[in-house]
Amino acid sequence: MTLSRRGLLRLFTVIPAGLQAAPALSDRRYAVAHWVRDLPSVFAPVSHGGPHWVTTSFLFDSLVWKDQDGIMPLLASSWESSRDRRQWSFRLRSGIQWHDGKALTSRDVAFTLRYLAQHPMPVWSWEATRLLESIETPDEQRVRITMKAPFPDFLDVVAGATLILPQHIWRHIADPMKYLDPPAFTGSGPYRHRRTVRGEYNLLEANHAYFLGNPVVENLVFKAVNNPALALRSGEVDAASITSPLAASQFRNDARFIVGRGPFSYYMTKLIFNVTRRPFDNKAVRQAVAYALNKEEIVRQALEGEGTPGSSGLLHPDSPWFARGLPRYGPNPTRARELLSQAGFSRRGSDGIRLSASGVRLSFTLLQRADSPELGRQAELIREQLAAVGIGLTIQAISIGPLENLISKGEFDLALDGHGGTNNLQVVATHPDFPAQLYRNPALDDLYRRFTTVTDEAGRRELAARIQGIIAEDAPSIALTHARELVVFRRDKAVRWFWTKGGLGGGAPLWWNKLALVPQQGVRRK
Repeated sequence: MTLSRRGLLRLFTVIPAGLQAAPALSDRRYAVAHWVRDLPSVFAPVSHGGPHWVTTSFLFDSLVWKDQDGIMPLLASSWESSRDRRQWSFRLRSGIQWHDGKALTSRDVAFTLRYLAQHPMPVWSWEATRLLESIETPDEQRVRITMKAPFPDFLDVVAGATLILPQHIWRHIADPMKYLDPPAFTGSGPYRHRRTVRGEYNLLEANHAYFLGNPVVENLVFKAVNNPALALRSGEVDAASITSPLAASQFRNDARFIVGRGPFSYYMTKLIFNVTRRPFDNKAVRQAVAYALNKEEIVRQALEGEGTPGSSGLLHPDSPWFARGLPRYGPNPTRARELLSQAGFSRRGSDGIRLSASGVRLSFTLLQRADSPELGRQAELIREQLAAVGIGLTIQAISIGPLENLISKGEFDLALDGHGGTNNLQVVATHPDFPAQLYRNPALDDLYRRFTTVTDEAGRRELAARIQGIIAEDAPSIALTHARELVVFRRDKAVRWFWTKGGLGGGAPLWWNKLALVPQQGVRRK
């Protein structure tokens, strides 16, 4: 079987094409600005999302990984699949050890998949268990995985997203979500867990026995900061995402820093409807909101033009399954007013807010993340644009944890939030209103089940287009923006970060790929 090589998405313009060979160990400490919600456990609440998973991937490894060119070997040195893509066989590298010195074998891989079937709690684990039929381990280096149906996306969705656990530690753990003792962080990755202060930092230390070579940084810190630009200038951190183009511009003429202007992020901000509450249980009202919004104006005003509007089908334009020709909706305030009148909100009060025949006001509370100035600007623009068609909004800013808790419990009217992985059809098709998960459509579920098992590209493309068409028509949420990725990091440090084509672990759109910290000695593509 020949691997499909994916071209380089976009490296920083100052870095030669291709991953540079990492220099010898030269930095004792390297800090990355990053919100720190919890310990880097494989088992984490869904609300922790992609950034938490990527942090955890510095401690744990998957069978395959991604660099700039696409999928590459990691724990597995080679693999093959049956013609129908039901059976996947992997050969592990020899000599890999867990952080405690015990050998990593095929039994650990088999254990991990079976354990996840019993405890499907991590963000990325459900695909690893839903179609699993059997696992065989002919010897310590070989594992054969058979699925219940063809699974053409196995490499990307399962082999590249499932972090392998040590059987000797986890086999007696009944509740993995509560297990946070020190052995819980024993992995095979380039870093070991040293210390976490919740809400402040995660401190990792180099694993000098890592099978891809000695990490170039001894102590790696993921540190929560209030102002990434200020933290960079003061030396508090060495690398940070910068969400404001204006803030990033101050570093462009500073020789101490490298500014990376990446692709449009797989992170999507979106307006989420509570489809179980009136009037948002009415598709016409949700569509009216979509017609009232001017996404291009939101990109110009809130993102300073450094972004692109989201698709009505939610999928990122970079996805190979992106469907063109979907409804674009707004800005069309005239059509929005027509739909609202047809939905029974034809009258207006003295303040311009629409009323139903019984006098119910078309006015709601919009929950919004308090930690994001960009989302705050988007919320204000949404309020202005909806007011023009007679919908009133009161904005309530809440910190991300309580916000997503309210959303997941359905205790909201409208919410402005976001998530990554939108180049992955699974992410947008399984729960289009994520993190609410209130929207139900059996036809959509059936189409996605068929998509996961069909192997011919034309058939999959047709199914993907139909999936996006249903989402666009029903509008359980509205994809607003994808901001352009901007990162700033110090030139005098040994690390050269890069963008990962297609994202990590099913689509996490982050630039801190652990391969930037290791020499990759002995890596060969299949």
